[in-house]
Amino acid sequence: MNELQNPHDHFFRYAFSQLEVARSFLTHYAPAAVVAQFDLATLEVTAETFVDDELRSHHTDLLYRVRLKTGEAAYIYILLEHKSYADEQVAFQLLRYGVRIWERVPRATDSKMPPIFPLVFHHGPMPWRVSQQFADLVTENEMLAEYTPHFKYHLCDLSAQSAAKLKGIALARLALFVMQSIFAPDLLTRLDEIASLMRQAQNQTALEFFIVVLRYLAAVNDKITDEVLRRVVRRSLPAQEEKVMATLASQWVQKGVEQGAQQILQQWTEQLLRNLERKLGAFSEKTKHRVRVLTAGQVEQLMDAAWDFKKKSDLTKWLDDCEHPTETEPSILN
Repeated sequence: MNELQNPHDHFFRYAFSQLEVARSFLTHYAPAAVVAQFDLATLEVTAETFVDDELRSHHTDLLYRVRLKTGEAAYIYILLEHKSYADEQVAFQLLRYGVRIWERVPRATDSKMPPIFPLVFHHGPMPWRVSQQFADLVTENEMLAEYTPHFKYHLCDLSAQSAAKLKGIALARLALFVMQSIFAPDLLTRLDEIASLMRQAQNQTALEFFIVVLRYLAAVNDKITDEVLRRVVRRSLPAQEEKVMATLASQWVQKGVEQGAQQILQQWTEQLLRNLERKLGAFSEKTKHRVRVLTAGQVEQLMDAAWDFKKKSDLTKWLDDCEHPTETEPSILN
């Protein structure tokens, strides 16, 4: 899912892949007793993602690798949740994602699995008011309770945070305040505070971070025009005004070109699906989704391969081979 389709995910992954932001966030928003176990100087962000395809419109994630103070490996998994309501099924989703992480990470010499600290980051407009305990999803039975998985996730609910009390370095507070404000009806009135945080964070990051902030704001609110963005830049980074606006303009032109190419790719893909269904019969929505997320190069390969398909399972096998090639690069987790 690209930046045009889901700007929330793009901004979150960009901002919290900055290790100084991630360390500051964890220091102030994870339980102190948990943070005390980590050597945050060893924190690394991985490129792995574990969210189910059908949930990507509501979720994104980041997995960090870190060393415990005792030297063993551990992982921190953050799930971004931006639905308009709290979803009790998040605990079940975290259980699945945790298993996927353990399946892919290297084992210690004693074959024990590394611990995972799960954190749900919610920035939707409504407070999170569901249980954080997985066991609460299971029908209660005293005799069977000991056979039920028991874990909880930590919650950072930005909808319940006071903007004035956001914690961390200026760059982290900027990222948090932007995500907290993005659904707010008074977003335009919050731009002065965003400009102030950008001024405070100037010495903590490159100009690229601020450009990503401005693109995010413009992507989710059509009232944030070029002129509005120019005023924000003028208040926060006056010496960089022309450079920032020129960069934004150049990137928007490129995004327009990319969006046009994406529309053409979607048209090709839909036509290919119609042709395949005429030949093989109707596909499930899951199979159609797997085709729709193929890259342009993969769609071209599928067009060639489709001539030889005789049954639906031929397409399924082709998609499996495409998603899980025999020879793959080593996981970043290794």
